[in-house]
Formats: sequence, structure tokens, C-alpha cells
Amino acid sequence: VEGYNGNFDINRCYTLKAEATAIAPCIVNYEPNDYFAKATDINTNTNYYAGIGSSADKDYYKFTLNSKSNVTVTLQNLPKNYDLIIYNIAQNQIGKSALGGTSNESITLNYLKPGTYYVVVEGYNGNFDINRCY
Repeated sequence: VEGYNGNFDINRCYTLKAEATAIAPCIVNYEPNDYFAKATDINTNTNYYAGIGSSADKDYYKFTLNSKSNVTVTLQNLPKNYDLIIYNIAQNQIGKSALGGTSNESITLNYLKPGTYYVVVEGYNGNFDINRCY
């Protein structure tokens, strides 16, 4: 601290206070899940919270349908621009949502046959946020 134009007063004190609020890291319990073979099993009709921790990070999940179903997968509360992709068991892309910015991403697929499907979350152009979950 320095007095403006060299001003000072030896008889008076000032108060200085620095505040900081810690940001809790995004706790990711599903890693490693960075490729198809390591996809985390998830249940339908359940919310999951995770994060993209680096520019190379992708999160792979998989779910299984026991009967023909209409499926909607939604990715929300995005800290950065993330994309959402769905693949079938053969790892062929069957749906993608890639809206700009932090808009919620959503994919609806009707009449999906019974089987296993993969959901992938990735940062657009390497976007990530190690401190905030989606």
C-alpha cells in the first residue's frame, strides 16, 4: 500500500482485508471412462454429475434397453461448450447435439431396439472446466 502522491499519516491506521472463497473441485467418480471399452454403466431415468477435466477428456457412458423404447438424453448445467453424442453397440453414431455456448444439449431417439447404447460428452474444440460439473 502506498499513499497517493506520497501522502501518509503516521497517527492513523488503515484496514486491509483480502477475501477468497475456495471452489470445490468437480468430483468425478466415473473416471477412467475415456473410450468405449471403459464406458461407465448408467441407468435410465437417473441424473449423473461429472466433469470434463482436460482438453483431451471425453466421458463415455453406456446403458442397456430391454425393450423397444423412446429415449431422450439431456446434457445440462454446462460450464463450457460441450457436445453430446449417442452411438449404437457397433459404435456407429446415431445422434448428436452440438449447440453453441452453454445451451442444454438434448437428443431424442424413437423406437430404439433393445440393446446397449453409448453416450459421449466431449468439449467442443477442447473446452473443459476442471472445477465445475455438468
